[in-house]
Amino acid sequence: MLPILADLPLLSAPRYDYEVQGVDDLEANLGRVIRQRTHFTVSVKDCEWFIRSETEGSGADYVEAGCDCSDTFVLTSVASSVQKQKDSGLQVGENVSTSFVIPGVVPLYYFDHNLPIFWLAFASGPSLDVATNHRLPFLEFIGTPNPYTLTQSMTAIFERTDEPPFLARTVTYYHSGKEPVWAHRQYSPWIHPPTFQSHDKPFDAGFINSTYEIRAFTNVGSYTFPLNSEFRRYFPQKGGKRTNDLLVLIRHSLVLTNVRTHSRRDDFRPQVVGTTAVEDYRFALTKERVVGPVTYMSHGRWLTDDQVMGLSNFVAVAAYRKRIYSTTAHAALAKSTPNRPLTVWVSGGMLVIIIVPWIFFLISRKQTVKQQQKQSI
Repeated sequence: MLPILADLPLLSAPRYDYEVQGVDDLEANLGRVIRQRTHFTVSVKDCEWFIRSETEGSGADYVEAGCDCSDTFVLTSVASSVQKQKDSGLQVGENVSTSFVIPGVVPLYYFDHNLPIFWLAFASGPSLDVATNHRLPFLEFIGTPNPYTLTQSMTAIFERTDEPPFLARTVTYYHSGKEPVWAHRQYSPWIHPPTFQSHDKPFDAGFINSTYEIRAFTNVGSYTFPLNSEFRRYFPQKGGKRTNDLLVLIRHSLVLTNVRTHSRRDDFRPQVVGTTAVEDYRFALTKERVVGPVTYMSHGRWLTDDQVMGLSNFVAVAAYRKRIYSTTAHAALAKSTPNRPLTVWVSGGMLVIIIVPWIFFLISRKQTVKQQQKQSI
Protein backbone atom coordinates (compact mmCIF):
# COMPACT_ATOMS: atom_id res chain seq x y z
CA MET A 1 0.00 0.00 0.00
CA LEU A 2 1.31 3.43 -0.90
CA PRO A 3 1.81 6.01 1.85
CA ILE A 4 -0.91 8.67 1.90
CA LEU A 5 0.61 12.10 2.37
CA ALA A 6 -0.87 14.21 5.17
CA ASP A 7 -3.67 16.41 3.96
CA LEU A 8 -6.37 18.75 5.18
CA PRO A 9 -10.09 18.60 4.32
CA LEU A 10 -11.49 21.15 1.89
CA LEU A 11 -14.78 23.01 2.21
CA SER A 12 -15.87 21.95 -1.27
CA ALA A 13 -15.53 18.64 -3.04
CA PRO A 14 -14.26 18.96 -6.63
CA ARG A 15 -14.70 15.93 -8.84
CA TYR A 16 -10.94 15.73 -9.34
CA ASP A 17 -8.69 16.72 -6.43
CA TYR A 18 -5.44 14.89 -5.72
CA GLU A 19 -1.65 14.93 -5.91
CA VAL A 20 0.66 12.09 -6.89
CA GLN A 21 4.42 11.58 -6.96
CA GLY A 22 6.43 8.98 -8.80
CA VAL A 23 9.42 7.95 -10.87
CA ASP A 24 9.68 7.48 -14.62
CA ASP A 25 12.42 5.40 -16.26
CA LEU A 26 12.84 6.31 -19.90
CA GLU A 27 14.55 4.07 -22.45
CA ALA A 28 15.00 5.50 -25.94
CA ASN A 29 16.38 3.52 -28.85
CA LEU A 30 17.36 6.27 -31.29
CA GLY A 31 20.51 5.02 -32.94
CA ARG A 32 21.88 4.29 -29.49
CA VAL A 33 20.14 3.42 -26.25
CA ILE A 34 19.54 6.35 -23.92
CA ARG A 35 18.25 5.94 -20.37
CA GLN A 36 16.99 8.67 -18.08
CA ARG A 37 15.27 8.73 -14.73
CA THR A 38 12.78 11.48 -13.89
CA HIS A 39 11.05 12.24 -10.59
CA PHE A 40 7.60 13.79 -11.06
CA THR A 41 4.77 15.40 -9.13
CA VAL A 42 1.29 15.86 -10.58
CA SER A 43 -1.44 17.90 -8.86
CA VAL A 44 -5.01 18.07 -10.18
CA LYS A 45 -8.13 19.95 -9.16
CA ASP A 46 -10.91 19.63 -11.72
CA CYS A 47 -9.60 21.12 -14.99
CA GLU A 48 -6.53 22.69 -13.35
CA TRP A 49 -3.33 20.68 -13.23
CA PHE A 50 0.33 21.12 -12.33
CA ILE A 51 3.34 18.95 -13.22
CA ARG A 52 6.90 19.15 -11.88
CA SER A 53 9.54 17.10 -13.67
CA GLU A 54 13.12 16.64 -12.41
CA THR A 55 15.29 14.60 -14.78
CA GLU A 56 18.61 13.35 -13.49
CA GLY A 57 21.56 14.77 -15.44
CA SER A 58 19.40 16.93 -17.72
CA GLY A 59 21.23 20.23 -17.16
CA ALA A 60 18.03 21.88 -15.87
CA ASP A 61 17.02 22.25 -12.23
CA TYR A 62 13.44 21.28 -13.07
CA VAL A 63 10.64 21.74 -15.56
CA GLU A 64 7.21 22.81 -14.33
CA ALA A 65 3.97 23.09 -16.28
CA GLY A 66 0.53 24.16 -15.18
CA CYS A 67 -2.90 24.81 -16.61
CA ASP A 68 -5.52 27.29 -15.42
CA CYS A 69 -8.30 25.55 -17.43
CA SER A 70 -7.62 27.83 -20.39
CA ASP A 71 -3.89 28.12 -21.11
CA THR A 72 -0.81 26.04 -20.37
CA PHE A 73 2.29 27.60 -18.78
CA VAL A 74 5.69 25.85 -18.96
CA LEU A 75 8.82 26.99 -17.13
CA THR A 76 12.31 25.45 -17.23
CA SER A 77 14.63 26.57 -14.42
CA VAL A 78 18.37 26.73 -15.14
CA ALA A 79 19.27 28.92 -12.17
CA SER A 80 22.05 26.59 -10.98
CA SER A 81 23.71 26.55 -14.40
CA VAL A 82 23.43 30.32 -14.67
CA GLN A 83 25.10 30.75 -11.29
CA LYS A 84 27.94 28.41 -12.28
CA GLN A 85 28.54 30.46 -15.43
CA LYS A 86 28.55 33.68 -13.43
CA ASP A 87 30.98 32.20 -10.91
CA SER A 88 33.32 31.27 -13.77
CA GLY A 89 33.31 34.86 -15.04
CA LEU A 90 31.01 34.43 -18.03
CA GLN A 91 28.46 37.08 -18.93
CA VAL A 92 24.94 35.71 -19.08
CA GLY A 93 21.48 37.15 -19.49
CA GLU A 94 19.37 38.23 -16.56
CA ASN A 95 16.87 35.39 -16.90
CA VAL A 96 17.26 32.25 -14.81
CA SER A 97 14.54 30.34 -16.64
CA THR A 98 12.82 30.05 -20.00
CA SER A 99 9.04 29.89 -20.34
CA PHE A 100 6.30 29.19 -22.84
CA VAL A 101 2.60 29.97 -22.76
CA ILE A 102 0.24 28.20 -25.17
CA PRO A 103 -3.54 28.13 -25.54
CA GLY A 104 -5.21 24.90 -24.49
CA VAL A 105 -4.98 22.38 -21.69
CA VAL A 106 -2.41 19.89 -23.02
CA PRO A 107 1.38 20.26 -22.69
CA LEU A 108 3.16 19.71 -26.00
CA TYR A 109 6.10 17.37 -26.51
CA TYR A 110 8.10 20.34 -27.79
CA PHE A 111 8.65 21.72 -24.30
CA ASP A 112 9.73 18.54 -22.52
CA HIS A 113 9.36 14.94 -23.65
CA ASN A 114 8.08 13.83 -20.22
CA LEU A 115 5.30 16.33 -19.63
CA PRO A 116 2.65 14.92 -22.01
CA ILE A 117 3.23 11.39 -20.70
CA PHE A 118 2.72 12.46 -17.08
CA TRP A 119 -0.33 14.47 -18.18
CA LEU A 120 -1.85 11.48 -19.96
CA ALA A 121 -1.23 9.14 -17.03
CA PHE A 122 -2.43 11.37 -14.19
CA ALA A 123 -4.12 14.59 -15.38
CA SER A 124 -6.09 13.74 -18.53
CA GLY A 125 -9.40 12.90 -16.84
CA PRO A 126 -11.21 16.18 -17.71
CA SER A 127 -10.02 15.98 -21.33
CA LEU A 128 -11.21 12.40 -21.63
CA ASP A 129 -14.60 13.57 -20.34
CA VAL A 130 -15.08 15.65 -23.47
CA ALA A 131 -13.19 13.51 -26.02
CA THR A 132 -15.32 12.79 -29.10
CA ASN A 133 -15.07 10.87 -32.37
CA HIS A 134 -12.20 8.74 -31.07
CA ARG A 135 -9.80 11.68 -31.24
CA LEU A 136 -7.25 12.72 -28.63
CA PRO A 137 -4.58 15.44 -28.69
CA PHE A 138 -1.42 14.48 -30.53
CA LEU A 139 0.96 14.63 -27.59
CA GLU A 140 4.22 14.03 -29.40
CA PHE A 141 4.36 16.61 -32.18
CA ILE A 142 7.86 18.05 -31.97
CA GLY A 143 7.43 21.08 -34.19
CA THR A 144 7.35 24.47 -32.51
CA PRO A 145 3.94 25.78 -31.48
CA ASN A 146 1.92 27.15 -34.41
CA PRO A 147 -1.71 27.11 -35.54
CA TYR A 148 -1.22 23.58 -36.90
CA THR A 149 0.54 21.89 -33.99
CA LEU A 150 -1.68 23.59 -31.40
CA THR A 151 -4.84 22.08 -32.88
CA GLN A 152 -3.73 18.61 -33.96
CA SER A 153 -5.42 15.45 -32.76
CA MET A 154 -4.97 11.79 -33.55
CA THR A 155 -7.29 8.82 -33.85
CA ALA A 156 -7.22 7.03 -30.51
CA ILE A 157 -9.09 4.21 -28.84
CA PHE A 158 -9.10 4.36 -25.05
CA GLU A 159 -10.64 2.73 -22.01
CA ARG A 160 -10.94 4.43 -18.62
CA THR A 161 -10.87 3.18 -15.06
CA ASP A 162 -14.25 2.62 -13.43
CA GLU A 163 -13.44 4.65 -10.31
CA PRO A 164 -12.46 8.31 -9.85
CA PRO A 165 -10.52 10.09 -11.18
CA PHE A 166 -11.48 8.01 -14.25
CA LEU A 167 -8.02 8.02 -15.77
CA ALA A 168 -7.04 6.24 -18.96
CA ARG A 169 -6.63 2.49 -18.44
CA THR A 170 -5.39 1.85 -21.99
CA VAL A 171 -4.84 4.16 -24.97
CA THR A 172 -3.84 3.24 -28.52
CA TYR A 173 -2.95 6.10 -30.86
CA TYR A 174 -3.20 5.41 -34.60
CA HIS A 175 -0.99 7.25 -37.09
CA SER A 176 -2.64 8.13 -40.42
CA GLY A 177 0.44 7.08 -42.38
CA LYS A 178 0.99 10.59 -43.66
CA GLU A 179 3.31 13.30 -42.37
CA PRO A 180 2.84 17.09 -42.75
CA VAL A 181 5.57 18.83 -44.74
CA TRP A 182 6.20 22.55 -45.21
CA ALA A 183 8.58 24.45 -47.47
CA HIS A 184 9.89 26.26 -44.37
CA ARG A 185 9.34 24.36 -41.14
CA GLN A 186 9.39 27.38 -38.81
CA TYR A 187 7.54 30.07 -40.78
CA SER A 188 5.30 28.25 -43.27
CA PRO A 189 2.85 26.67 -40.76
CA TRP A 190 1.72 30.20 -39.85
CA ILE A 191 1.02 31.07 -43.48
CA HIS A 192 0.24 27.90 -45.47
CA PRO A 193 -1.42 24.57 -44.75
CA PRO A 194 0.95 21.62 -45.08
CA THR A 195 1.29 19.14 -47.89
CA PHE A 196 1.41 15.51 -46.83
CA GLN A 197 3.95 12.83 -47.60
CA SER A 198 3.05 9.19 -47.17
CA HIS A 199 5.16 6.62 -45.42
CA ASP A 200 6.39 3.71 -47.51
CA LYS A 201 3.97 0.84 -48.04
CA PRO A 202 2.38 -0.78 -46.12
CA PHE A 203 2.61 1.98 -43.49
CA ASP A 204 0.98 4.54 -45.80
CA ALA A 205 -2.34 3.00 -44.77
CA GLY A 206 -1.67 3.81 -41.11
CA PHE A 207 -0.06 2.12 -38.13
CA ILE A 208 -0.01 2.14 -34.33
CA ASN A 209 1.81 5.30 -33.25
CA SER A 210 1.91 4.80 -29.49
CA THR A 211 0.29 2.93 -26.65
CA TYR A 212 -0.33 3.53 -22.96
CA GLU A 213 -1.34 0.83 -20.50
CA ILE A 214 -1.78 0.55 -16.75
CA ARG A 215 -0.03 -2.60 -15.52
CA ALA A 216 -1.05 -2.45 -11.85
CA PHE A 217 -3.50 -0.35 -9.81
CA THR A 218 -3.65 1.03 -6.30
CA ASN A 219 -6.68 2.32 -4.37
CA VAL A 220 -6.41 5.34 -2.10
CA GLY A 221 -9.68 6.42 -0.52
CA SER A 222 -12.25 6.60 -3.29
CA TYR A 223 -9.57 6.98 -5.98
CA THR A 224 -7.95 4.38 -8.22
CA PHE A 225 -4.51 5.26 -9.60
CA PRO A 226 -1.99 3.52 -11.86
CA LEU A 227 0.66 1.98 -9.61
CA ASN A 228 2.70 0.87 -12.63
CA SER A 229 2.09 1.99 -16.19
CA GLU A 230 3.92 2.10 -19.49
CA PHE A 231 3.91 4.36 -22.55
CA ARG A 232 5.48 3.19 -25.81
CA ARG A 233 6.21 5.18 -28.97
CA TYR A 234 6.59 3.23 -32.21
CA PHE A 235 8.03 3.88 -35.66
CA PRO A 236 7.85 1.85 -38.89
CA GLN A 237 10.66 -0.64 -39.30
CA LYS A 238 12.74 -0.02 -42.42
CA GLY A 239 11.72 -2.54 -45.04
CA GLY A 240 8.75 -3.70 -42.96
CA LYS A 241 6.22 -5.85 -44.80
CA ARG A 242 3.34 -5.63 -42.34
CA THR A 243 1.84 -2.68 -40.51
CA ASN A 244 2.84 -4.23 -37.17
CA ASP A 245 6.52 -4.36 -38.17
CA LEU A 246 7.30 -1.52 -35.78
CA LEU A 247 10.27 -0.44 -33.72
CA VAL A 248 9.84 0.65 -30.11
CA LEU A 249 11.57 4.03 -30.14
CA ILE A 250 10.71 5.20 -26.64
CA ARG A 251 9.46 3.43 -23.53
CA HIS A 252 8.34 5.24 -20.39
CA SER A 253 7.94 3.05 -17.29
CA LEU A 254 6.06 4.97 -14.59
CA VAL A 255 5.91 3.94 -10.93
CA LEU A 256 3.72 5.72 -8.39
CA THR A 257 5.32 6.34 -4.98
CA ASN A 258 3.03 8.73 -3.04
CA VAL A 259 -0.57 9.90 -3.18
CA ARG A 260 -2.40 12.77 -1.52
CA THR A 261 -6.18 12.90 -1.74
CA HIS A 262 -6.25 16.70 -1.93
CA SER A 263 -4.03 19.03 -3.92
CA ARG A 264 -1.97 21.53 -1.93
CA ARG A 265 -1.90 24.17 -4.67
CA ASP A 266 -3.93 27.35 -5.05
CA ASP A 267 -2.24 28.60 -8.22
CA PHE A 268 -1.57 25.73 -10.63
CA ARG A 269 0.78 27.72 -12.82
CA PRO A 270 4.52 27.33 -12.16
CA GLN A 271 6.00 29.88 -9.78
CA VAL A 272 8.14 32.46 -11.57
CA VAL A 273 11.30 32.96 -9.52
CA GLY A 274 13.42 35.90 -10.64
CA THR A 275 13.38 36.77 -14.34
CA THR A 276 12.11 34.44 -17.04
CA ALA A 277 12.35 34.76 -20.83
CA VAL A 278 8.88 34.07 -22.23
CA GLU A 279 7.64 32.88 -25.61
CA ASP A 280 3.91 33.55 -25.53
CA TYR A 281 1.62 31.82 -28.06
CA ARG A 282 -1.73 32.72 -26.49
CA PHE A 283 -2.62 34.89 -29.48
CA ALA A 284 -1.87 32.27 -32.14
CA LEU A 285 -5.47 31.08 -32.40
CA THR A 286 -7.34 34.32 -31.71
CA LYS A 287 -9.42 36.12 -34.32
CA GLU A 288 -6.71 38.78 -34.68
CA ARG A 289 -3.98 36.18 -34.86
CA VAL A 290 -0.46 37.19 -33.90
CA VAL A 291 2.06 35.38 -36.11
CA GLY A 292 4.85 33.75 -34.15
CA PRO A 293 5.48 34.05 -30.42
CA VAL A 294 5.31 37.25 -28.42
CA THR A 295 8.67 37.36 -26.62
CA TYR A 296 9.39 39.34 -23.47
CA MET A 297 11.03 39.24 -20.05
CA SER A 298 8.84 38.91 -16.99
CA HIS A 299 9.89 39.33 -13.38
CA GLY A 300 8.33 37.12 -10.70
CA ARG A 301 4.92 36.70 -12.31
CA TRP A 302 2.94 35.62 -15.33
CA LEU A 303 1.42 38.37 -17.46
CA THR A 304 -2.26 38.48 -18.31
CA ASP A 305 -3.45 38.77 -21.92
CA ASP A 306 -4.08 42.49 -21.45
CA GLN A 307 -0.64 43.05 -19.95
CA VAL A 308 1.04 41.33 -22.89
CA MET A 309 -0.96 43.35 -25.39
CA GLY A 310 0.02 46.44 -23.42
CA LEU A 311 3.75 45.92 -23.98
CA SER A 312 5.25 49.00 -25.58
CA ASN A 313 6.13 47.40 -28.91
CA PHE A 314 3.50 44.64 -29.05
CA VAL A 315 1.77 46.02 -32.17
CA ALA A 316 5.00 46.87 -33.99
CA VAL A 317 6.60 43.49 -33.34
CA ALA A 318 3.42 41.63 -34.34
CA ALA A 319 3.29 43.54 -37.64
CA TYR A 320 6.99 42.94 -38.30
CA ARG A 321 6.72 39.20 -37.65
CA LYS A 322 3.67 38.87 -39.87
CA ARG A 323 5.57 40.49 -42.74
CA ILE A 324 8.75 38.44 -42.22
CA TYR A 325 6.96 35.12 -41.79
CA SER A 326 4.80 35.73 -44.85
CA THR A 327 7.70 36.83 -47.06
CA THR A 328 9.90 33.91 -46.02
CA ALA A 329 7.14 31.33 -46.32
CA HIS A 330 6.10 32.48 -49.80
CA ALA A 331 9.73 32.54 -50.96
CA ALA A 332 10.32 29.02 -49.68
CA LEU A 333 7.15 27.77 -51.34
CA ALA A 334 8.16 29.35 -54.66
CA LYS A 335 11.45 27.43 -54.60
CA SER A 336 9.47 24.20 -54.25
CA THR A 337 12.16 22.59 -52.16
CA PRO A 338 10.43 21.42 -48.99
CA ASN A 339 12.43 20.28 -46.00
CA ARG A 340 13.16 16.66 -45.27
CA PRO A 341 9.97 14.73 -44.53
CA LEU A 342 9.11 14.42 -40.87
CA THR A 343 9.34 10.64 -41.25
CA VAL A 344 13.10 11.15 -41.01
CA TRP A 345 13.19 14.30 -38.91
CA VAL A 346 11.00 12.98 -36.08
CA SER A 347 13.57 10.43 -34.99
CA GLY A 348 16.44 12.91 -35.02
CA GLY A 349 14.32 15.52 -33.29
CA MET A 350 13.51 13.20 -30.43
CA LEU A 351 17.18 12.41 -29.93
CA VAL A 352 18.07 16.11 -29.73
CA ILE A 353 15.29 16.86 -27.25
CA ILE A 354 16.33 14.01 -24.99
CA ILE A 355 20.09 14.53 -24.83
CA VAL A 356 20.63 18.28 -25.17
CA PRO A 357 20.57 20.09 -21.80
CA TRP A 358 17.96 22.80 -21.39
CA ILE A 359 20.75 25.29 -20.82
CA PHE A 360 20.89 25.50 -24.62
CA PHE A 361 17.66 27.47 -24.63
CA LEU A 362 19.02 29.96 -22.15
CA ILE A 363 22.24 30.47 -24.08
CA SER A 364 20.36 30.91 -27.34
CA ARG A 365 18.56 33.90 -25.85
CA LYS A 366 21.58 35.79 -24.57
CA GLN A 367 21.94 37.76 -27.77
CA THR A 368 18.37 39.05 -27.56
CA VAL A 369 18.31 40.11 -23.93
CA LYS A 370 18.84 43.81 -24.61
CA GLN A 371 16.02 43.91 -27.17
CA GLN A 372 13.69 42.02 -24.86
CA GLN A 373 14.37 44.30 -21.94
CA LYS A 374 12.45 47.05 -23.75
CA GLN A 375 9.38 44.83 -23.50
CA SER A 376 10.06 43.87 -19.90
CA ILE A 377 7.45 44.34 -17.18
